[in-house]
Amino acid sequence: MIHSPARAVSVYFFPPLALWGLALLLVSPKGDFPLNDDWIYAQAVKQWLDTGHYGGHPFATASLISQAGWGGLFCLLFGFSFEALRWSTLVLWAVAASTTSLMARCLGAGRWASALAGCLVIANPLALNLGYTFMTDVPFMAMMALSGYGYLRALAEPRAKWLFMGSLFGALALLTRQFAPLILVAFLLAWLPRWRLWRRRESVVHGLVLLGPWCVAMGLLYGLPGHGTSLGYAWNPEQLGETLLQQLNGAAKFHVVSLVYLALFVMPLLIGAAWVWYWQSCGCWKRRLLWTLPVFAALTALVAMTSPHRLPFLGNIIYDGGLGPMTLGSRVADGGAGVLAAWGGGWWIPTLLGLLGSAWLLVALAGWVRGRNGTVKGDESTKRRQQFFLGTWAVLMIIALYNPWLPVRFDRYLLGAFIPVAVLVAGVAHSVSLRLRVVQALALLLIFGFSLAAQHDYMAWNRVRWQALDGLLDAGVAPERIDGGYEFNGWHTSHHFIDAMGSKAFFYSGPKGWWVIDDAYAVDWQERPGYTVREALPYDTWLGRGRRLLVLERE
Repeated sequence: MIHSPARAVSVYFFPPLALWGLALLLVSPKGDFPLNDDWIYAQAVKQWLDTGHYGGHPFATASLISQAGWGGLFCLLFGFSFEALRWSTLVLWAVAASTTSLMARCLGAGRWASALAGCLVIANPLALNLGYTFMTDVPFMAMMALSGYGYLRALAEPRAKWLFMGSLFGALALLTRQFAPLILVAFLLAWLPRWRLWRRRESVVHGLVLLGPWCVAMGLLYGLPGHGTSLGYAWNPEQLGETLLQQLNGAAKFHVVSLVYLALFVMPLLIGAAWVWYWQSCGCWKRRLLWTLPVFAALTALVAMTSPHRLPFLGNIIYDGGLGPMTLGSRVADGGAGVLAAWGGGWWIPTLLGLLGSAWLLVALAGWVRGRNGTVKGDESTKRRQQFFLGTWAVLMIIALYNPWLPVRFDRYLLGAFIPVAVLVAGVAHSVSLRLRVVQALALLLIFGFSLAAQHDYMAWNRVRWQALDGLLDAGVAPERIDGGYEFNGWHTSHHFIDAMGSKAFFYSGPKGWWVIDDAYAVDWQERPGYTVREALPYDTWLGRGRRLLVLERE
């Protein structure tokens, strides 16, 4: 039975929005400073506001256009600041969470599972960290969620308005990041078998509303400036390994690692779905368990073959004991000076849980393909088409990341597959007991607690860092004489390198790195030879122990 999401909308909106509000209450988003790469996108917005013309940014590899317009709207209302831009992302983060709840309900999930799916968008450590930035990841996720909701409804009710909604927000997602058309491919694979059942006139209208927004978006994408393509990314198979065997091994491990992350991110839902699948469906739990255990062993062996052997496997956002890129000099020099609380071997626990969840997902997928999962019957059933759409969307988002154009594969890229996986799993966990709901709630709080504490620490050291840098600037020190970390020098001094080298400055950022012109002054976690400590600024952490940042001056 397909449930109308119009019923008791507050049931799906309130829990994720309440969790969103709690996150903002406990970890304030205040602070007029850039985080991660968002200074790149902020400069594109500022130039657009100052000149009236969109020019992108030489370092922006994402298409960015619709996000720049959305962020620019907030700046028109509240004035340009990183805080205004941050709020533009925070709003879309809430939209992504609420839409995920509606998608799960549209698939047939119960109220509890639907609300839990939306709450996981808030608790997810990647989404929570990136929700406090002007990075493209969360806006892209929100637009893809809205697009996915439209397409899900279209598979149940093939009406023009749902097709248009899916394509409109998919097109806006394309104007944020280039991977968006994969959702259209997934939808067409699920939808085209029914095309012949419609009248010719109806098919023409549906085709226009389905493809029209994508065509307009492609025109804008190629008509407006986009500098990221000139960064020098090229087809280079050696990015994936020097030999075919290395490439195959690397591909296998990457896709297993991706599955481990996704399984952990949806673990509260996975607990309920696995319980239903093993114990309440078809009465064949022994056979399913016998299939799951060898798959678990095979995945574990594959992950253990090459380093790293445990979480965190991928870089950028999640690291050993925290969240957010550590972008000061000593972090780059020794790889660990900024770590607040190293867990070390403790990461084996979530690694093994993620591997076990991955094994269940693969075995459940095999059962679904064979049509023996006991939940749907008939290839033409609405729910089965919706499940196929969501699964194809998730698979394409992961496969697309492993290609010879990408020089790196960051953990944050996995957010593209998170929502369809969460909705799929929520659709299986359709009836669980009160005790199991308590376990699911505790798992959610555990993920949310880690994400919130780690984000608090990330915002804390960044606030102190920018307090120190603003103090240097107020004292009359030119930004060209400061090593303030990746974001500071990107915002204040990278234009010198861009003027000289163009977009190549993204890779060739000077002999000192990160566009540092003269490091007469520096802000860092530890002392440097030849420098005196001008000031020590402490900050509190929720993970680990209290730390301090040092303002250094060259002797």
